[in-house]
Amino acid sequence: MSGSGVSLLGDSTGGKWAIISDAVRAIFNNNESHYSFQVVHHSVFQMCQSQHSATLLQLLSDTISERVINIREQLLTSSWTTFLQDLAKQWTNFSLAIKEISGALLYLGNSYSANNQAIVQMGEEWFYKLVLTNEDISAALVGCVRRSLEPGVDSDMMPELTGKLHELYKDTIFVPFVEQPLLKVLIDRYKGNMEKNLDEMSVDDYISWVQGVTKEAQCDVLKLVSDKMDRAIEQCMEEILIKQNTQKLLLSCLGNSTTMADIINNMSVRYLACALNRVGETDAFLDALVTTAKTVVFDLLDEAAAGEPVDSLEKILTLKNHLESLIKGLVGVPQGRKSPITCALAEFLSGHPDFSKSLAYYYDAKVRSRDAQDLLDQAVTNTLSLYQLLKSKDSFEHTAKLLLAERLISCTSEDALARETVLVERLRCESEDHIANHLDIMIKDIRERDRINREFTDLTPPSELPLNFDVTVITAGVWPSYPDLEMRLPESMMQCAALFRSYYTSHHNGRVLSFHTCCGTVSFLLSHGKEYELIAPTSFVNTILCFQNNPSSNGLLTLQEVCEKTNLIENTALLQLGSLTRISLVTTCYVDGCLQYEFNRNFEYCKNKLRIRATAGGKVSRDSTEVLAQQASLDTSHTERIQATLIQIMKSKKVMCHAEVFREVGEALGRSGITPTVAHIKYNLEALMNKGLILRGPRPDMYVYEA
Repeated sequence: MSGSGVSLLGDSTGGKWAIISDAVRAIFNNNESHYSFQVVHHSVFQMCQSQHSATLLQLLSDTISERVINIREQLLTSSWTTFLQDLAKQWTNFSLAIKEISGALLYLGNSYSANNQAIVQMGEEWFYKLVLTNEDISAALVGCVRRSLEPGVDSDMMPELTGKLHELYKDTIFVPFVEQPLLKVLIDRYKGNMEKNLDEMSVDDYISWVQGVTKEAQCDVLKLVSDKMDRAIEQCMEEILIKQNTQKLLLSCLGNSTTMADIINNMSVRYLACALNRVGETDAFLDALVTTAKTVVFDLLDEAAAGEPVDSLEKILTLKNHLESLIKGLVGVPQGRKSPITCALAEFLSGHPDFSKSLAYYYDAKVRSRDAQDLLDQAVTNTLSLYQLLKSKDSFEHTAKLLLAERLISCTSEDALARETVLVERLRCESEDHIANHLDIMIKDIRERDRINREFTDLTPPSELPLNFDVTVITAGVWPSYPDLEMRLPESMMQCAALFRSYYTSHHNGRVLSFHTCCGTVSFLLSHGKEYELIAPTSFVNTILCFQNNPSSNGLLTLQEVCEKTNLIENTALLQLGSLTRISLVTTCYVDGCLQYEFNRNFEYCKNKLRIRATAGGKVSRDSTEVLAQQASLDTSHTERIQATLIQIMKSKKVMCHAEVFREVGEALGRSGITPTVAHIKYNLEALMNKGLILRGPRPDMYVYEA
């Protein structure tokens, strides 16, 4: 409208525009106008009052665009060494001129904008459209920005220019034409050393190198764009140098971790976890960590199943706590029971067939160790920490009840019972499972034992009780289900049982009593004054009693006489006599060519409790009792070879732990070309224990050779 538009205004209006145009061009050219401010202002007022304000604004827009085009042409002739300075200077001068024009044409500005920004916005829009977004100008800007990081390049104008671009046109100009070119230069600068450092440096050193070059890059860019790119530089460097090398870093850090020590002693894992978390590769890190931990945990569970539950489960706890600490504080990673480590451990621990049983044996060993209260509390905490990972609690409950029952039946003090309640109380607080109530009932049954026996003794005349008879009344359905072996009790015991039944049913209506013959004990006193407690099926009791009550002057009994006194058939009596002979409770001699048996009243043993098994009896496989693993298809010669090797090794060492026995037997047989499984060794070890040649040591995982 610069030409034809003016001609349509008429002489009067055209003259007013000539005055205004002269003032505008004078401001652009930094010259004095031929007209005073009052004349210019009056001309603007008259054009607006004569309804030519829109025309005036359009004429002004055309004048401004012409000026901007002129600026663009000047910039396109600038050399790259002065382009940034020229751009910053031209933009600054243009902005100042526009503000001055807006002030000179105050009435026009106020009539279109309450805050007098119409003319200023028009000028900035023309400069943005015709200069800043021009393809050639943009290319020149990018080229100069890229060179700005080169040594010796004058970049004094960069902070002012980039600051203005960031403030006004961050997304359209600053990011594509300033930030991205600078990042590209930085990537090219450091990517060359990336592969070399990945191959030669440890994970710690590599991540430290990345952090170092990131700070170096931020310092280099700081003088160009202030701190506006700090975060962008950090993200870019980590994206290129860490995120794109995630798998290489994980393989370098965790690829060779096959033991718990490898994971715990690897300080790089935590460092790498934080680095990958920052670049959004947390899932990849967790997957690699869980995969590595799974291998380690399965090895530890195999050790626990082989007879080392305490050490193995404590290692699993240590590993679990260490893994949880590694992910603590990582952004976006759930903590507590919902943490990926806890969920992963729960998944493969619950799937392991022996974990629940090993956990129950772990707690059993801790309770039996009689450690200080704080150590017991820690053992309870550890047990519950792993217990919460179980999807099904049935196996743990079954084994825990069997072990608790064994502890409770032999429990003789209130302090020991108080220790048993610690786990129950914690279970009740932290879990809704019924197991806490069942264990509590079992403990209450034992607490009632002393009262019931005192009351029974007080109400029963001593002359009617042939034996010192103590009874533990247990609640059916809560305690383990003990199989009834249907063995005939000695007559004196049957009399005691009948008396107790009569007492109990008269004082506790509604409860039905049945006497279990497989979990009781019998005490006997030898002539030298030492008392022993026998834990055995009733057939042993009958056999021992027949020797203790033997009126024969020489104390000798034939097999036939033993059968008559015990009401046992010959084969059963031979089994009992064989077992008693092997542990020296019974000795043998020949009288007139006939084998006879005598009770060894001078028998001495390191413990006061004896667990005797029939020679060929094995373990009872009924209901909830433990089933003995069947021996695999090794022929008889191999079985004898395994037992001979066990005896030879145990004889030389006297006392050995579980793992040591299995390792040395396996190595010794391996040199002979025999490769037994753990089940083979365990089966034959049990057989030797049944024969009394090897005994349990002071700890559950210890074995003692009996000469």
